[in-house]
Amino acid sequence: MDLEVARIQSIQSEGELARAKSLYDSKLIALGSGGSRNDFGYDVALRDHNSILATIAAREKTVAELQAGVDRMKAAGAAEIETTNSVIEQDIASRRREIEQLQKPVVLLSPINGFVSVINHLPGEKITAGEKLLVVSAEKSHRIVAWVRQPVTERPRPGDIVSVRRATLGQPQFEGTVTTVGKQLEEINPTAVPLTTALQRAEFGLPLIVDVDENVELIPGEAVQLRIIKHVAAN
Repeated sequence: MDLEVARIQSIQSEGELARAKSLYDSKLIALGSGGSRNDFGYDVALRDHNSILATIAAREKTVAELQAGVDRMKAAGAAEIETTNSVIEQDIASRRREIEQLQKPVVLLSPINGFVSVINHLPGEKITAGEKLLVVSAEKSHRIVAWVRQPVTERPRPGDIVSVRRATLGQPQFEGTVTTVGKQLEEINPTAVPLTTALQRAEFGLPLIVDVDENVELIPGEAVQLRIIKHVAAN
């Protein structure tokens, strides 16, 4: 069991050594440990790989000695019993499948159609769970994130109809429907407020989301202005 576990670990160490060598040859990591907790140098990967190989060699020697003893017992007429332990065999198989999955490329599925606009990590880098790998930006948008600037004299409600005016001259106005309204004031994205105001202080407003017709060609990130033109009846 110990020998099989060491052999499984050697597969991991070989992959880690190859990754570290590629990064070291590209001068992306140092020979020793880096400043980050997950930034191990090439010599660390090499040390770990050599340690696993030494462990395998020692355990293979032990297994060979045990096998020689078993052969001597058989020659002396000792009775043979079932040597396979199903629990151990299943554990070994499970560990092998786990390592094989770790060595395979991971396919990332985007929840939207679009393009990769930001890549936060280089190939071969180590990351922790929850870190952002990349940003997928939509090629077009049918939702508008907006804020009601203070003072909020009248709170919008889901179902309200708004008129949307684009900043580009000559573009016709169109309508949208409020789908979600926030429960509290939040900081307005600085790109959505006048430049002079953004430079002076952070501004807070009531956030809401507006859906527009799919035939309207909105550019993701485009600034627009909204005006409520029809309220739904209050419950």
